[in-house]
Amino acid sequence: FAPSLFTPDVSGVWQINLENEAATETVMVSFAQKDSTLTGHYLGYFEIAQLAGTLDGKEIAFSYDIDGTVINHYGRLQGNMITGSSPAGEFENGDFKASRVK
Repeated sequence: FAPSLFTPDVSGVWQINLENEAATETVMVSFAQKDSTLTGHYLGYFEIAQLAGTLDGKEIAFSYDIDGTVINHYGRLQGNMITGSSPAGEFENGDFKASRVK
């Protein structure tokens, strides 16, 4: 089996730096992983929310709902970093960078 055939393990806690037209924010997410399916929690300053997502090779997608606004993350895994876009509600131009917490 070639290493590219295996799904990377993203389980654990990640620190995410979000940036969009409205604000810059640092939050945490925790992932539990079963094959390519992700579940877990968003851990913000004043709120905890369930998240769900998928991992397809190095492409990752996950989302959670904060007060009726769905926050989406579409990114690419690069070792212990994830970078990508983060459209949320009316803010379609958001970006994020995430790093695994050790």
